Amino acid sequence: MQPELIIFDCDGVLIDSEGIAARLIAQNLTEHGWPMTAQENQALFLGMSMTDMQPMVEAHLGRKMPAGWRDALARDLIVALGAEAEPVAGARQTLERLNALGMPWRVASNSSDAEMAA
Repeated sequence: MQPELIIFDCDGVLIDSEGIAARLIAQNLTEHGWPMTAQENQALFLGMSMTDMQPMVEAHLGRKMPAGWRDALARDLIVALGAEAEPVAGARQTLERLNALGMPWRVASNSSDAEMAA
């Protein structure tokens, strides 16, 4: 039985972006008073949107994040992804093979449209 559609997650499945995001977010949170490494960031926030992450950050810090914090972090992330992100090994070939077989596929992600375009 052949599937009608294959849906791939983007981050960490097609594009090697999770390490970049973890590093950038860890640096940002360290600057705002919550020192952490990229590995600690991944353990706490992997797969979480910045909207969902913000209340956890504010609870830990005991204060609200500055106005525009999420937007500024998202802009920094888009720049970093555009400069550094690479396809996961074999991802491109897999999608090309699916295309050659006529198998429809789509990409799902919690990332913003701008992050996906980067």
